[in-house]
Amino acid sequence: YYYPSPTNFTKIFHETYIDLIKTLKIDGEEVEINNTKTLEEGFHKIDFYFKKKLRTLENFFFKVNTLKEVNLANLTSTKITSTSDMFNGCTELEVVDFAKYYNNIINISNMFTDCHSLTSINLDAFSNGKIKDVYGLFSRAYKLTSIDFGNFNTRSVLNMSNLFSECSALEYFDLKKFETNKVTDMSNMFYGCSSLSSINLINFNTENVIHMNGMFDGCKKIKFLSLENFETKNVENMFLMFGDCFELDDLKIKNFNTENVKDMFGMFKNCKSLKEIDISHFNTKKVIDMGDMFGNCSSLKNVNLANLNTENLIYITGMFEDCPELESLYIFDTKNVIDSRYLLYNCSSLEYIDFSKFDMSNMEFTEGIFNGLGYNGVFKYNPEIFNESLLNLFPENWSFISD
Repeated sequence: YYYPSPTNFTKIFHETYIDLIKTLKIDGEEVEINNTKTLEEGFHKIDFYFKKKLRTLENFFFKVNTLKEVNLANLTSTKITSTSDMFNGCTELEVVDFAKYYNNIINISNMFTDCHSLTSINLDAFSNGKIKDVYGLFSRAYKLTSIDFGNFNTRSVLNMSNLFSECSALEYFDLKKFETNKVTDMSNMFYGCSSLSSINLINFNTENVIHMNGMFDGCKKIKFLSLENFETKNVENMFLMFGDCFELDDLKIKNFNTENVKDMFGMFKNCKSLKEIDISHFNTKKVIDMGDMFGNCSSLKNVNLANLNTENLIYITGMFEDCPELESLYIFDTKNVIDSRYLLYNCSSLEYIDFSKFDMSNMEFTEGIFNGLGYNGVFKYNPEIFNESLLNLFPENWSFISD
């Protein structure tokens, strides 16, 4: 049998599961199965037994926002393939007691999304190794502080996007047992984990990952990240990957292979503690967008861009906006760039700028490109490809070298 997913809890008992329920207890008291008024009025705890084996628990308690405790320990689980969105929107949920083993489960995506009161969870029941989708599993579980992975098996998982998104109370978790060799999407995986101070991903296999955008975005307290083991040859999206990592001051990415990356927008945006970044080994041949890439890196003094291939680059909008400690800068070939607005906005410590390869032949937008520069410095440019009228935007004590 296949039982369609309900859209709300009362509907479960009206249309889908009512004939399958053997015993139903609401807040510790057995009730008549047809007493839907009790369900509509809300409840805190539910226990039940089914007559037949279920195939899905998708959306089972979707937005039952009075529910605090669920006992599934006696639920026959051998045929269940999905618990997707099972507790999605259960904002008061505090306790879940699972069955011992789900041996056919393949989808647990969004299972605890918006479970705002959940503080701890044990995933030992999900050890079958068949699960493919854990998208948003704990997304916006704001109070979650403890995850016991037990024998949680991820060897078949393809999608880990938003897995811990906005778990803002989590300070630590142990991911050493995570198998990630089949994962293609890690976008926003740790997004908004603002209490996380460290994370060890040394065992992560990322050879098949395509999306890493926003992966650590909003990890405000992480100071050190070692990703030298990351294989990134298939990654296409890295935008906002390290965005809002305010305290990050040591980032090891020297082995990053970026040959297929197309989007680096805001990749290091608001990394306020980073003093230097060496991306000279980056292959940026396919990159289209580097806008805001180093935006508001307020401690950045040095960045090596010498070897970047930018033949397909179109957007560098605000690339170094609000980098007040940056002292010198060499800009790459910009022959296909159309938007360079606010490129060096508020780079007040720049003393030397080399724009020898800054080609404006296709550039349409340059508003604010030199706004906020310091009192004096040296600017080098090529008059054949640079619009000399922009020299009027510099403070009066700057000197110019025509290459």
